[in-house]
Amino acid sequence: MVNALKGKTLTTMTVILPNEEVAAELMDVANDHLEFMQEKSYQDDPLKLNQYYIFSGPEWKESVSFLDGKTPEKTGRVVMTLVEIYETDEGLHHHWIESKETHLLFESWLKEIGGEAQIHSFQKIIQIL
Repeated sequence: MVNALKGKTLTTMTVILPNEEVAAELMDVANDHLEFMQEKSYQDDPLKLNQYYIFSGPEWKESVSFLDGKTPEKTGRVVMTLVEIYETDEGLHHHWIESKETHLLFESWLKEIGGEAQIHSFQKIIQIL
């Protein structure tokens, strides 16, 4: 299964939120997005969604402390990352078109709350372990 993902197309969105309270609000949005993905995603053709993940954790003031076995100080902000892996570029392209309205609303909400987002799209998986 793991090697089956090599060469597949993915998109990631990393969102940095100002605090835990806003992150809890985003989880409601994430739950709605999961339902959207379950309803709209293809499961068995070239537009197929292979994998979907959302994960979250604290933002750290620095990361060098990890090298010494220590946990660095938190900034108070929360980092959430979304990963979607598609069978083909066409699958991801289709998803972007399908999610246009919700994506624009999400961007507007992020601006309101002072969040940041970075999106990387149409990348290819090159190594898997």
